Amino acid sequence: MVILGIFGPGPNPSAALLINGEIIAWAEEERFNRIKTAPNSLPIKSAKWCLDYASINLDDVKTVGEKVLGTATGTGTSGSNRVSKKEL
Repeated sequence: MVILGIFGPGPNPSAALLINGEIIAWAEEERFNRIKTAPNSLPIKSAKWCLDYASINLDDVKTVGEKVLGTATGTGTSGSNRVSKKEL
């Protein structure tokens, strides 16, 4: 199963990609936008990098997990919290 985890907006937004329970890729948004801690940014570039690193696209992702300052949510491919393909 392919899971894309994202954290943000907030301090140090980031994304991680898990395939069959193994962390394949992880990156913080500040690496891409060159703003220290990238406060209140969405981890769009981080998520795209994780997918590119694994040579997959958003259609291959079965679940997106999201953490937003104190709350955690998860959604399947048809959920409303999913990052849009246009953003990636």
